[in-house]
Amino acid sequence: MVDRALFDALRASASASRLRFLRELTRLRIDLANARLLIRARSKALPPAAIISRLVSGGSTALNRLAERAPRMSLAELARAITDSGVFGGVLEEDLADVKHFDVAADAVVAARMLDARMAAGGADPVLAYVLGREAEVLLLRTAVAGRLAGLDRETIRERIRERVS
Repeated sequence: MVDRALFDALRASASASRLRFLRELTRLRIDLANARLLIRARSKALPPAAIISRLVSGGSTALNRLAERAPRMSLAELARAITDSGVFGGVLEEDLADVKHFDVAADAVVAARMLDARMAAGGADPVLAYVLGREAEVLLLRTAVAGRLAGLDRETIRERIRERVS
């Protein structure tokens, strides 16, 4: 419910802004959330009705169609189907199938889109990408501080930050 409310607010803001980059980035984040849901739901063997009811609206119809078939597919087949959908360019099936690496791969997809926007000749895209990049840096800093407060050693924190950056 929280994710759905977040994405509804993001979609409304992106639509109101009339910025193509922001609309595309919001759709990408929705697609990533839905792909994550499909992978995790498959791991938990959820029935199609439960998967469909949890999908966030506003994403790719290709991923929505996979919700019906996901429970009958192996994890590798589902990862291949998501990759073949063409929703995310450059994501490896292995990264999608491994829940531990999924978030790292998702962050890489978003970072690549923001890098493209930073290279735009003008307009709001480079500014927005810059701000979102700074937001990502704050997230990394919060990860480091939270790790230290939780008593994690420096090497463990470095590994987690490296995973998010690479």
